Amino acid sequence: MVSFFALPPGLSFYALVVVLLPVLTPAPSFLLMSLPRFLLGAFPIFLMLGYLLSHSRPDLVLWLLLSTGTGVVLTTLFTTWRWVAWKLSAISRGDSEIRPCRSADLLLGSGSL
Repeated sequence: MVSFFALPPGLSFYALVVVLLPVLTPAPSFLLMSLPRFLLGAFPIFLMLGYLLSHSRPDLVLWLLLSTGTGVVLTTLFTTWRWVAWKLSAISRGDSEIRPCRSADLLLGSGSL
């Protein structure tokens, strides 16, 4: 909410449209699967993140620790062929359980999206 007041109105409106368009019009079979890719175009969000983190050193340290830890864990899981993505098709079928999908399953043809 801070970005609407700190950024010029044009950038705030642009970020709002870029974020809301994929959220309000998801593909029925994949839900919000591509949302991170679409959010990369919403550069005003990253401007505001930098602005907010530059004002508080503890918040910056916390952000760096969390993002570094998350990156290390996800990279480790990816390089050991243990995790790539969540099977979102289970949600669209009404299954209550969402299981991780391994890269090896996709390569060997034993996994289905």
